[in-house]
Amino acid sequence: MQWTGVPGYAKPSPFTLLKASGEIGINPQLCAYVGNYVDADVKASLNAEMLPILAIWANPKECEIAPEGTLVIDRLDDLADMFQGLP
Repeated sequence: MQWTGVPGYAKPSPFTLLKASGEIGINPQLCAYVGNYVDADVKASLNAEMLPILAIWANPKECEIAPEGTLVIDRLDDLADMFQGLP
């Protein structure tokens, strides 16, 4: 888990996402990032070249401003269904 509130390093900067992918040794382009705010989470994911996944159960209106290519989930089970059968 990574977190920062430091201006310039906090989301939508990709800093914490890239740091996390580096710590687990996975290319960020092979990662997905799940968040619930477009302006912070989806933008950080795109800046890190990760697949953005927007969770809308707490903020349903966020899906109205999600950029094209953002996967949207309403329940955690939706996430499991998306990746079922992948290696």
